[in-house]
Amino acid sequence: MNELWIPEGLVILFLAMPLLRSFIKALRSLEGLAWLPLIALGLLVGIIPAYGFHPECIPIMVFAFFYSIANLIRPVSGAANHAINFLYASNRRKLLAFFGLILLVLVSLPMFVFFPKIS
Repeated sequence: MNELWIPEGLVILFLAMPLLRSFIKALRSLEGLAWLPLIALGLLVGIIPAYGFHPECIPIMVFAFFYSIANLIRPVSGAANHAINFLYASNRRKLLAFFGLILLVLVSLPMFVFFPKIS
């Protein structure tokens, strides 16, 4: 049961990378980061059949679902090769990314606080 930390850590990393894109200049050119929230949602859904239902994963699953839906326009526009830069103004994007990171920390805390103890 201790290996459950690995997919949970990957989920947090996959959700944080697109949010950190606004603050780290080297990540701005990586268009594939827009797919990571969908992959994180798939990992969270895959945790249920692999490890059983864990109620402590519900807050981050809800966050990943709404974050994937909200950012679905970026992977779709990247696949269609359209630029939608007017929706992502620099200052607004940094403010939203900052609040998104705070919300990510808040929803991931229950996942680690209520992690099943090994006996």
